Parts: sequence; C-alpha cells; structure tokens
Amino acid sequence: MVKLYNRIKEVLASTECPEKFTLKDLIRPDTGRTEFFLSAILNFGLHRRAKLDFLRPIVDEVNHLEEQQREWEAKISQLDAEIEDYNEARERELPLVQDVDTKVKELRQTIAGLNNHQMALRASFRKLKEKTGEMDEKISNAEFVLVQSFQENANLRSKIVQSPDKLQRALEEKKSAQEVAKNAEKIAMQSYQDKNAIAELYTKVFN
Repeated sequence: MVKLYNRIKEVLASTECPEKFTLKDLIRPDTGRTEFFLSAILNFGLHRRAKLDFLRPIVDEVNHLEEQQREWEAKISQLDAEIEDYNEARERELPLVQDVDTKVKELRQTIAGLNNHQMALRASFRKLKEKTGEMDEKISNAEFVLVQSFQENANLRSKIVQSPDKLQRALEEKKSAQEVAKNAEKIAMQSYQDKNAIAELYTKVFN
C-alpha cells in the first residue's frame, strides 16, 4: 500500500495537481477528491497526447535531421579517409615527382647542349662548303694542267724526227711533260679523295 501510495503521489506531482494526495485518500477515499484526482490524471493524459501530436512532426523532422546528420558524418568520414589516402599517395609519389623533375632539368640541359652543338655543326658545314669550293677549283686547275700536258705530249710526238739530237730533246721534253702530267694526275687524285672525304663528312653530320 505504501508503494502504491508513493506511486500515486508521483503521478499526481507530475500532473502538477493543486491538491495533495494523502494516505487517507487511499485508505478512505472521498468521492469528490477521488474524482478530482482522476480528472487531473485524465486531463494530464489528454494534454500529453495533444502535446505529443503537436510535437510529433517536429520530432519526426528532428529524427530526419539526425539521420541526415549521421549520413553526412559518414560521408565526411569517407571523404576524410579518401583525403588521407590521397595524402599518403602523394607522399609515396613525391620521390617519383622529384626524380621526374630532375630528369626534366637534365633533358633541358641536354637540349641546350645539342642546340649549341648544332650551331657548331652549321658553322663547320659552312667552312667545309667553302673548302669544297676551293677543292673544286683545285681539281679544275689540275684537270686543265693534265689536258695541257696531254696536248703538249701530242705535239712532242708530232715533232719527233730522225735526228738523234732532236730525238733526245724530244724525249726529254716528253719525259718532262709526263712528269708534269703525273704530278697533275696526283693533284687531281688527291683533290678527288679530299672531296670524297668531305662528302662523307657531310653525310655523317646530317645523318
């Protein structure tokens, strides 16, 4: 009975009932007071239901917001994990990026060196071209001397007679003309070889 009495007091206290429930109301209840207490409990129940019905949409919205909050927190956790993965990947790839930067710098230096070498080759090509012109001129001169030697040789042959003195002179002149022709031939051959060497050098340079 004491437990029931305490429980009824707690319920009426929660309803903010103006009348205090006593142990007498439980042992020897009065009809008016009992009706008053029951009305207080009933009104509190109706009021509580009305308040709950009024607050239910708000509670539902709050629950929905809490659910969205949990979803966003999960999304934020996922994004944090992805960011951490990206940071770890960046740290792992940092040596590779630095190595690539070093190679790029080396390649730029190599390109600069190749450009300088190309300019030097162009200058050498111009000089070789000038030297080739000089060689062509020397070859032309040697060919001209060789032709003259052949002509002189032919003239000497036409002038050979029976006289020993004239024959000796003719032979000496012929011998001299042959030596000139041989020298001219050597010069022409040397010029031809030089020209071939220059042409091979051109081929190596531009290949």
